[in-house]
Amino acid sequence: MLILLLDSSRRGAKEPKMDKKAYAGQGFSLIELMFVVFIVSIVVAIGTFTYLSQIQLITLRNDIRELNQTIQVARMRTLAAGVGHGVLFDTANNRYVIFVDCDNDEQFSDTDGNYANNNPVETAQACAASSYDPLMDRGSIYQLDSRNHIVSTPGGQNYIIFNNLGQTIQNAAPIFGDIILRGTPDDGLVYQGIIHVNASGISEVRPVVRVHK
Repeated sequence: MLILLLDSSRRGAKEPKMDKKAYAGQGFSLIELMFVVFIVSIVVAIGTFTYLSQIQLITLRNDIRELNQTIQVARMRTLAAGVGHGVLFDTANNRYVIFVDCDNDEQFSDTDGNYANNNPVETAQACAASSYDPLMDRGSIYQLDSRNHIVSTPGGQNYIIFNNLGQTIQNAAPIFGDIILRGTPDDGLVYQGIIHVNASGISEVRPVVRVHK
């Protein structure tokens, strides 16, 4: 009898309700999820843009540093050997080369329009007899990164030559000025670096700056 009474009392009792408030704030609504995706997309876009900017800056700085070192090598070789050395800027192919001014005419001499054929010479006699200005050595052709370009050189010529005093000259006249390299806008920005060559033939690198397109 007691068992039946307990049973009947249970039948009349209501089931406990779930407290919806206790679950409020657990999980994301559709609007919240869309907002999170939007924020993440912005962060990724900013990160990608920053990464591209840094890559472009690094490659431009590396190319400027290496070109400046090449210019200094040409000057030191001139002073050491007593024969003019120069740097030819192949702006069409993003290259530059060190050559020897064997005929001492203070300009770059090339017989067939292809400096890659200007084979190095081994002796001073061979240099003096050469009809062209040979490359300093077979490894003296240097390639810029495809995103970087030489846009300006001192004197408006595509080469510079050092004389026995270490000065840069063109057509018997000392020259000085800027070699300007510019990075192409892969990330929507353009960066520019300058190597300044002074009247004594000393070159120095100026800071890379952002410029307008």
